[in-house]
Amino acid sequence: MKYVNLGSTGLRVSRVCLGMMSFGNDSERPWVLNEELAAPIVQAAVEGGITFFDTADTYSKGASEVATGRLLPKFLTRDEVVVATKVFMPMTPGENGSGLSRKHILSAIYASLARLDMAIDGADHALRLGADAWTGPDGQSVITAVNGAAARRRPSPPSAPRPGQHRSR
Repeated sequence: MKYVNLGSTGLRVSRVCLGMMSFGNDSERPWVLNEELAAPIVQAAVEGGITFFDTADTYSKGASEVATGRLLPKFLTRDEVVVATKVFMPMTPGENGSGLSRKHILSAIYASLARLDMAIDGADHALRLGADAWTGPDGQSVITAVNGAAARRRPSPPSAPRPGQHRSR
């Protein structure tokens, strides 16, 4: 397998990326494979050198991310794997339950990380960007949001209040 840089991030990924859309339990789509049937496919991909995997929050209403999060640790360590997921489609009700607003992107990051059972590791959480994406004049606002979200998601010691919380008196 050949490995390449992902854009200008410095992140190294396998040249081939395995799409995980067809995997996940509890899917309403008849062509989606459950985790048991998907495991040999993922294993063969890893044995072939693939370390880059793609999914999306909307694939089978999140079931693909859950399957991805359960399958990958069977074959690779967290440091060996790069997972890209996407955000845009409706995942929750209401006006802010879809799209590319800052609010929805941050909400989708947290929800995807929970389904993937992964911690955010900087740039390896990819987002769908479009003409209506939330960006600042430098074009870096989404990355800033991701990095800021990562900092806020680091657990505080049990005795310390979380950011924005006050101790009970």
